[in-house]
Amino acid sequence: METHYDNPELKSGIVDSSGLTLWYTPELRRHDAAVIMAGDDGSAELAVPPGLSEYSINSMCHPSCTAQVFPPEGITVFANVLHTHLVGRKVQVRQFRDGKEIGDIGQDNQYDFNYQQIRSFNPPKIVKPGDSIVVHCSYETRSRNEMTFGGLETKDEMCLGWMLYYPKVEMDLCASYVSAYDQLKALNHPDPDRLLQNGFVPGRAFKSAVRNVTWTPSLVASLQKAQTESKVQYSCYSIRNASAVEGPPMAPYPFSLKFAADPQPDCFPVLSSAIVPFSRPALFWMTALLSMAALIAGRRV
Repeated sequence: METHYDNPELKSGIVDSSGLTLWYTPELRRHDAAVIMAGDDGSAELAVPPGLSEYSINSMCHPSCTAQVFPPEGITVFANVLHTHLVGRKVQVRQFRDGKEIGDIGQDNQYDFNYQQIRSFNPPKIVKPGDSIVVHCSYETRSRNEMTFGGLETKDEMCLGWMLYYPKVEMDLCASYVSAYDQLKALNHPDPDRLLQNGFVPGRAFKSAVRNVTWTPSLVASLQKAQTESKVQYSCYSIRNASAVEGPPMAPYPFSLKFAADPQPDCFPVLSSAIVPFSRPALFWMTALLSMAALIAGRRV
């Protein structure tokens, strides 16, 4: 379990009573359940311009990743958790097979950071080896005057869908990250190579350059196109066994990200009260799902 504390108004006297009740038995069930984190876990390359009513980010779990570790019958996804931070407005986890969208694995078209839940599926979803999972997030930044980047802080952003499933396989993260170089080229930076190789941490150099952009509608459109059509870094990873699964080389998405109409309904039954609604300033806790996010994000710039 990982506990997150958010107290932006610096109120005193708040008491935390979070905790867990653990049950154990010698009679094991047929399958072990586990969690796969799909999407962008807060990379430096996640960049959302300010002053926009809507801006989208995608992150793909590549078909070669699921093909390596999923059993022939696939995995059974019985619940999910969708996650962005404060400017996220929509989160959709879309399932593709042979380059065609076949359904969703959870979506919230009225996403609110203050109301995050574990949501169950009845019937559950089946994801087969070779399927792709695309996490699609929409953001609204009209209240912001500066860029929003990926990161662990609440003011930063993520684009995630955790899939709760069985049987357990050797993969904990499956994602893609847009090339900083291609995004800088889209913004007409004079020398992206020099910027990213000048001794600075690449993520910091990228943020520094993008913060200085004077945004116009054409530059916003150019960046959005780069984040959809340029090369991306694929990552599929197992915490327990780093050699169990490996992402493909950097390349554009293997097919066009053309989504079907927004799936319905917008509401799902709640699986558990483990994640409850909270308000700002808030004192809340989440399950080990978020500790996985922090652990994996910690190895990135």
